[in-house]
Amino acid sequence: MVTSPYRVGDISGAQAAALILEGEDVLRPSKGASGQDGKPKYQLPSDAELQQEFQSYVGVAYAGAAQAQDTAYQSFKAIYAAMGHREGDFGKALSSGTGAPKRR
Repeated sequence: MVTSPYRVGDISGAQAAALILEGEDVLRPSKGASGQDGKPKYQLPSDAELQQEFQSYVGVAYAGAAQAQDTAYQSFKAIYAAMGHREGDFGKALSSGTGAPKRR
């Protein structure tokens, strides 16, 4: 299970937007940035683990709104990627404490 060391109220809307954009760059780097045809440099927790953590935050808030839920999840994932990248340690947010991000 993924756990976040950050609380929802810790960032402003402008900071969240900046983190989403930064996270998108981490998740989908350009060929020049990654050197690997746009493949991410880091391996995040599995989608199942991230989905479980996301669901623990949103509960049934998106019931009946699958498209809105997917959009919110993609933003959540990008913010997670940006924060892990900034910390230099995606493992910090893992309950298993596995340590540094795994390079692909």
